[in-house]
Formats: sequence, structure tokens, C-alpha cells
Amino acid sequence: MITLGGHELPLSSKLACNFAVLALGFGLLQADATAAALLNTRSFAPSAIMLVVLQPQPQVKSKIEQDLEKKHTANHKTDISKKPRTTGHSGSGTSSTRSYGANDSTITIVSDVPGTEISIDGIVVGKIGETKRLTTKLKKGQHKATASLKGYNSQSSTISVFAERSTHTISLGKPIPAPVPLPTPVAKVTPAPGPPPSLPMPSADELIRRFINPNETHKLKSEDWKGVIAQSEEALNSEPANPQVTARLHLARGQVAYLDRNYAESLSEFNRAIEALPLSGIAYYALGNAYLATNQPQQANKAYQKAAELTPEATAVAQKGIGDGLTKLQKGNEANLFYKRARDLGYLAPDINKNIAVNLIEDKQWQKALSELSAIEESDTSAEIQLYLGECYENLKRPLSAFRAYATASKLDPNSTVAFSKLGNLLYELNEFPEAKEAYERALALDTTGVVINRQLVRKLADRAALLAK
Repeated sequence: MITLGGHELPLSSKLACNFAVLALGFGLLQADATAAALLNTRSFAPSAIMLVVLQPQPQVKSKIEQDLEKKHTANHKTDISKKPRTTGHSGSGTSSTRSYGANDSTITIVSDVPGTEISIDGIVVGKIGETKRLTTKLKKGQHKATASLKGYNSQSSTISVFAERSTHTISLGKPIPAPVPLPTPVAKVTPAPGPPPSLPMPSADELIRRFINPNETHKLKSEDWKGVIAQSEEALNSEPANPQVTARLHLARGQVAYLDRNYAESLSEFNRAIEALPLSGIAYYALGNAYLATNQPQQANKAYQKAAELTPEATAVAQKGIGDGLTKLQKGNEANLFYKRARDLGYLAPDINKNIAVNLIEDKQWQKALSELSAIEESDTSAEIQLYLGECYENLKRPLSAFRAYATASKLDPNSTVAFSKLGNLLYELNEFPEAKEAYERALALDTTGVVINRQLVRKLADRAALLAK
């Protein structure tokens, strides 16, 4: 029996065999003999039952058919390649072109800032749109997603894709701080030099030594003596019975009063200093100065002499003080002897030369006086020195030098009545009447009460000079 098209047909064994061979020869049917005897015998037994299943066999194609089929297949592939690929995203974001498999999942990436560029596994897939979203496709699994934007630090995170249409959030890093602008170069300004650092306060003993130094005694100021007072008061707190410190305190207080022209107070303090330390000549020197300031030259000279006897270091300043006392007593020649002794002992201050010159002028020793004044003319630029120089030149019959000296004095001290009066007299004698009149007028204007000049005489000279100038 043969099964054909679902119908069983009874056949003889010989016919069945021939039919099967014929079917195999034409390639139309495939006979499947299931009987075991068919495999072991050369012929079928008449009594054997055979089941043959016939199935369609592939048709053998000719060479031309095979060539045409190859061309058709190639054209079909070309048409497929020309079709646009699916971008794999949707929404308002943008992405680069990439291919996706049929099993890829659609995901949505959310970020804060539109325009943020999204990269997946190092490949840019698009930018975040205005909706702050970007839709794309990814294969299932874990991926490295990176968000980057100019002006921000890049930020990466790992996303897991296992479900269709999942949403992932990727934030940008912190904004990159703007570079700090370089400061505008400023022209270097050299600061003005400040005051020099203050020197430490000299000790009280040092100031006392300077007081009897002939070239330092006139330099001490009230502030220096106030420092001595402070130091002495502090020392007396620990040694209240120390006579030397007590004498120093009264000496300093007397000097402050003396420099303030409070001579009565200074005399009292100097006497207290002598009571505290009777054998010190320094307080006697200070006392002599106070007597001289109160027009007591004889008392002053006694104090100066005592100072030189008790304290030999004070001899130079004491000799100069005696010279000043004798000058007040109008004993110029004797005074100059003490002045010169003081100078020999190192008293080189300009007032020694000036005092000697004044005494020589009083004695009409013009040339000697001029020598003393010329020695200090450069160091002492006062109007007083120029007036003395002019008087010496005038009496030595050197009118041009005298004019220069008087003119210089009037410039150094425009309020000097004596300078303009002497200048007017000299110009009048030189017949320079217009200039003489002008000098006289200035003298009259400066001394309205006639304390310095004889106003009636100067007025007559000014009027006469005006007449002669016409």
C-alpha cells in the first residue's frame, strides 16, 4: 500500500517498487520505505506491507535561471540600502544617525538645561531639546551616559536599560567658574617718606652734661627738660631721699620756667636745687642765667664764678656768662677778655664773636670789630649782623660795602626801622635822593611813635631829599 496525497492505494509489491523508482528518477516524489525487509532484501516479498510517504522535491534550476536569480537578489539589496534608516529618537531633541536592532529599547533622557549634549558609551546621540528631553534607542544592558555643555563640567552616570520606554535623568556638572580677570596694572607710586623714627629719650644725666657743654647748652629745649622731670620723678618714687635726684628735679623745673620767661619761678627752683646739692656748680650756672635775665649782672657774675669753682666742666659757659654780665655793666674791654677765655676753652658759638664785635664798636675799634663779624657772617645770617657790618664799613669809608650791608639787612628784616633809617642816611650822603626819600618814608611808616628814630629829623631829611630829587 502506498500513501499518496493522503489516500492509501493498494499496489502489488512489484508495481510499488517500480512506481517508487520512477518517482525518484523524475525528482517528483520521495519514497520512504519503512519496512525493515526493504533494507535487508533485494526484492520485496509479496506479503510485505510497505508505507511510502511522498513529499515534494526541490526543482533543479538551469544555469540561466540561477544567474537571473542572483541579479534579482543583488537589486533587492540595493533597494533596501537606499531606504532611509530609522534615527531611533523622537521628541524635540536631536541625535546623530545610528542603526538599531529590532530588540533595542526606546528610552527618554531628561536633563535640566536645553542644548545639553548627551553621549552614550562615548558616542554622541543628540542634544536635550526645549522640553528638556531626548528620546533614543539603546540595546538592553548597562551604558555610560555623559551630559556636557560649554561652561559646565561634564557629568557621567551609568544607566541600566531592561524595559521598553524607560526614563533616565542625567544632570550637568557644576558651572565652570569664570576666570578671575587680571588686575589692571597700577602705576607704582612711591609713597612720600614718613617722618623719621623718633629717637629714644636721652637720659637725664646726658642732658645735664649737654647743659654745661659750650656748644650744646643753647640747643636744649623745654621738651628736653620735661623729660628730665619725668625721669627724676620716677627715680624719686624708689629713692625719695636721694639729694642728687632732688636737685636734678628742681634744676629741670627751673629750666622749663626759664625758657618760658617765668624768671621768678626759675630763680626759686634753682635756689632749691642748690639747697638739695650745695656742692654742684650746675645749679649755680643756671642761677646766673636767671639773674642776668632779670638785669642783675653783679649777682649773675657771682653765681657764674661759683659754678666754675665747684664744677670745672662748666668753666667755659661760666666765663661766657661773666662776659655777658660785664657787657651789661658797660665794661666792654673786661668783657672781651672773658669772652676770649671762653672761646679758648671751646665756646665756639657765633654769639661770642658778635658780643666781642659789639664791645669793639662801642670802643670805635672798627677794623677789629669787622674781623670778628666777618668770621661769622656766613653762619649768622641775621639782619643784626648786617647792620653791624654796615656800620663798620661806613666808618671805614667803604660806602659801597656799607650800602650792600644795609640793603641786605632791610631784605632780611623788612620791618627793621634801623635798617631803612641807616640806608636812607647813606643814600642821602651819596646824593641818591629819590632812593634816600623812599628809605626814609619806610622808616617813618615802621616807627610811628618815634621809639627807634627821631621822627622830626627823619621827616625833614625825607622832605629835603624829595626837593633835591626834582
